[in-house]
Amino acid sequence: MSHTIDQFRFPSQYLDVFAAFLRDRGKRLESYAQRCGLTRDLRPASGTGISGSQLQALMALSREVADPRIPLAAQLLEHLPVTAHGTLGIVILTSPNLQAALEAALRFYPVVMPAYDIACETHGDKMHMLFQPRCDPGDMAEDLTEVLLGAFNSIRRYVRPTTRLLEIHLRHQARFPAEAYASFADPDGLFFGCPRDKIVIPKRHLSFSLTTSNRITMEQFRQQLEWQIAGLDHPESFTAQVRERLRRALHDNRYLGVEDMAAGLNMSSRTLGRRLQREGRSFKQLTHEVRIDYAEFLLLNSPRTVSQIAYAAGFTNNSSFARAFRKRKGFSPSELRQQSRPRPKRSID
Repeated sequence: MSHTIDQFRFPSQYLDVFAAFLRDRGKRLESYAQRCGLTRDLRPASGTGISGSQLQALMALSREVADPRIPLAAQLLEHLPVTAHGTLGIVILTSPNLQAALEAALRFYPVVMPAYDIACETHGDKMHMLFQPRCDPGDMAEDLTEVLLGAFNSIRRYVRPTTRLLEIHLRHQARFPAEAYASFADPDGLFFGCPRDKIVIPKRHLSFSLTTSNRITMEQFRQQLEWQIAGLDHPESFTAQVRERLRRALHDNRYLGVEDMAAGLNMSSRTLGRRLQREGRSFKQLTHEVRIDYAEFLLLNSPRTVSQIAYAAGFTNNSSFARAFRKRKGFSPSELRQQSRPRPKRSID
């Protein structure tokens, strides 16, 4: 992780979430404004949006006044409606079905949660949304990850309230009894101590309609998001674009060279190299990282042999794959499979 939390800005409307949470506990955010780097009228003291350190202060304050018997994420999510995500929340709610809503979230998430990378992989009859922090969030890491993944589950009320739409997999261990997470996620669909932070959704659920869908409203607000993300100033924005194109190509069994990538982005290979260099990256480095990360996904979610996975990830032999994998991940492909926990007995129906 080469970034710090203060390199990212978070939407100002999240202040209302914390304010509502504190009011519910007999506190007023105004009383803590200075401690959280805010003005008395609850605006960021400088810049636009909430800084990373301000978010950390708000999370720490919330933890102090939260009910210690219930996960903080579950308590915050009670005050985090989909509309709290601003324009993105409106686009999600007015999408025609769950697939369109998730596609919008995957495209525009940097507008509301730039401190994480979210990638999507499909395997068999399920879709996996993989979450990776782009910085060290400090001691709020577990709470913030739970809020982020739990927010996706809140869309269930607008789709099929009685259907378990998704599973939530978290890397950290459970810190509360199972019943304490009931409002955070379906107890049978929440797993801790997993290899990756991710959400798993059956493909058949993607066609479920939203009760709040409205095509014209969605298109109007989606255009606003396109303008927002085009002007978004966040670290590695071009790198993320190249990485995603490489990931999609690899998933389709295609291998993009630098000339192919440059042509797809309507630029010369020299320009491509310069833009990546400005963000401290290279095309060769990104290609290598994407291949290893894809191999890791297959090792954890596919019954394929290590040799088959090495080939699928673009390696010509097992030995070079094993060396490259160990160098990036710190362990061999075989060790990953041995150390990873077995899948929980219960799965999405």
